[in-house]
Amino acid sequence: MRIKVIMLISVCWFICACANRAIAGENHPPATSVYPQAVTLLSSFEPSILTIGERIIMKLTIQNHSQKDLSLRLKTTYVDFPLEVLSPSGKTLMPTRESSYRSTSTNSLKAGGEATVLYPLNDYYKIDEIGMYTITASREVYDPVQKTYFKVVATPTVMLVCGSISNACDVTAQLEQPEVARGAPVILTVNVQNASTDELQVISSDQINDFRLLIQSPSGHIVSINDGKLHHTAANVTTLKSEDTFCTRIPVSQLYSLTEPGQYLITAYRKIIHLPHRHEDTIVSNTITLTVTPP
Repeated sequence: MRIKVIMLISVCWFICACANRAIAGENHPPATSVYPQAVTLLSSFEPSILTIGERIIMKLTIQNHSQKDLSLRLKTTYVDFPLEVLSPSGKTLMPTRESSYRSTSTNSLKAGGEATVLYPLNDYYKIDEIGMYTITASREVYDPVQKTYFKVVATPTVMLVCGSISNACDVTAQLEQPEVARGAPVILTVNVQNASTDELQVISSDQINDFRLLIQSPSGHIVSINDGKLHHTAANVTTLKSEDTFCTRIPVSQLYSLTEPGQYLITAYRKIIHLPHRHEDTIVSNTITLTVTPP
């Protein structure tokens, strides 16, 4: 008999609880959760071409496109923004040290607002290899209404690290047409003048591969060269005496897919050799803007 009474009381309590929840739900409908698409994380380097030993600062901006306030847990930049760093040789770099700082403070990310931090990359990662690095940043964001965290991942960002960047040449890049419709040819002209007293040597396999390009798309990611477009012929050696010049025309649209409307940032770079000691350097052009419009 006692067991039946206890069971009856439990059933009544459950029915009342469900009724109260239903009434509360009518007065206060559940809040809509913020999906990760409502928050974006942007990453960039300024400049995108750096040298070994140079201070490397990564700019990270998180934007809240939703209509409600969110929260960001604050510890340190290293802890708050985990990075995946891929070296030019394809190795995933591990942090050289960990942050010992701990904090439980938070910062509000207002609806429609954004927050920017500067990440000192080589404070935590050993950047000592020449070539292209690929860095992917992420960030956890807290939804105080749903009382849950979700992760936002940035588009991978590329930075080029050189042994050294030379001032021996004046390098000027110019587009034949700075604004084109999507699908139209894009031709980049690069003029190089030896501004030093040394003789310089330029070794190239063909005009297309004279210069490599670092192209940032309107959405902020680095545009990769189209598969199968790089090809090499017999090496061609050009020697530049002081004040000598040479010019290269690069068919950009043949090498890269420029289908996204908006503004692209383009920087050209290549290696040169100082004679007589055959010391290698990298020369870098000015950064120019290409605007691609819908057809």
